[in-house]
Amino acid sequence: MRLLKVTGLIILMSVVMASRMIDVGDILSIHVMDDKKTDLVLGYVAPGSLIDGSDPHDMRVADNGYVYVNNIGEFAVSGLTVEEVNMLITNKLKPYFKKTDVSVLIKSIKLNSIYVLGEVQNPGLIEIPAHDTFKNRLMYALQKAGGITDRADQENVSILRDNRVLKTISLTQMVENLQSSENIELEDHDQVIVKQSMSRVYIMGQVNSPSGVTYIPNAGVLDYISEVGGYNDKADVFNIGIIRKDGDKYQVHRLSASFLDEKNLAGVKVKEGDIIYIPKHFFADWKDIGSLLGIARDSVYIYDTIIK
Repeated sequence: MRLLKVTGLIILMSVVMASRMIDVGDILSIHVMDDKKTDLVLGYVAPGSLIDGSDPHDMRVADNGYVYVNNIGEFAVSGLTVEEVNMLITNKLKPYFKKTDVSVLIKSIKLNSIYVLGEVQNPGLIEIPAHDTFKNRLMYALQKAGGITDRADQENVSILRDNRVLKTISLTQMVENLQSSENIELEDHDQVIVKQSMSRVYIMGQVNSPSGVTYIPNAGVLDYISEVGGYNDKADVFNIGIIRKDGDKYQVHRLSASFLDEKNLAGVKVKEGDIIYIPKHFFADWKDIGSLLGIARDSVYIYDTIIK
């Protein structure tokens, strides 16, 4: 049963390869025999038509879309299927040979080399079949690189082509507005650069993984707390502080239990550079936050107001 499955898979792959169009950079295996079993491919070899160290029947489709076959000469194959090339060779040889046995296979397909660099999980080179227009897209390349990190600047992802910036894309806008046109088609040797975000929000105090995270437009206080693993068991969940720099001073906004309902929290706007602070249960004086953060002298304390 397993052998039948494997055999079936091989047949299916052969059918798929036979039906796809040949592209520049593909390697074809071309065998042509006459009625006397003479190999008609062997003989004069056009310079640059064969692949060094390989079977002389293997030929790479040149940049102009042509291959050279002995006894026929140079002819275009790009954009044709294997079956069409097979028939083309057969018809070209008919005036000279009574019978020919022609076999054309796609031995290796061209791969586009795409470099995905910067704030992705696995930066480096990825290779994508050149003929697959669905996969030769920005989002697929990012996915193949393991996705973006939490330090990525989602608003400025650059595509470089020929060492020039072709386009800069906002992933956030592309996803939110379903802008499929921004999911740009990539070409061989393109570079995708995901820069590190300088826009951060810092979550400190009694949370499971205190750290800075990338600023997320329109995200709320509780969204950021969730990003760092939520509260720990020492947190005073009814006292949340937001520290924001305003000119040369800091505003320390304390949101108490009476304020922390869903309606009021929906009105709390988090900005780039904000510090979200969650104290312990036994926290004595909210103003101690200023001392802990070293901003006591330059702070203004605001209680239970909606932050715009």
